[in-house]
Amino acid sequence: MFTIFAALSFTGTPFLATLEIFEGKIGWFSTADHFVSNWMLPTGGFAITLAAGWFMTRNATERELVDGTEPRWFRYGAWHFFIRWVAPLAVGAIIISVILGRDFS
Repeated sequence: MFTIFAALSFTGTPFLATLEIFEGKIGWFSTADHFVSNWMLPTGGFAITLAAGWFMTRNATERELVDGTEPRWFRYGAWHFFIRWVAPLAVGAIIISVILGRDFS
């Protein structure tokens, strides 16, 4: 259904071609692109970093990531630090910049 709406927004269908929920994003396709790029992807990424870094046990993530097939450069301790502290802060900064008006679409 959403794909059909996106295709029809390029044909001049009155409602789908002129829909403007976000300022400057005219048409269903532009509106959907803006919503996904600026809101859904960052909040999903933030939820994943919180789940993997804070809610999953260290033992569970280590068993999943360290099985003898990982590259030689991979260090679990560094990954664990980044997934707990750096990634949530970085994605949070993206979410804050979207709230302040930055557009990533």
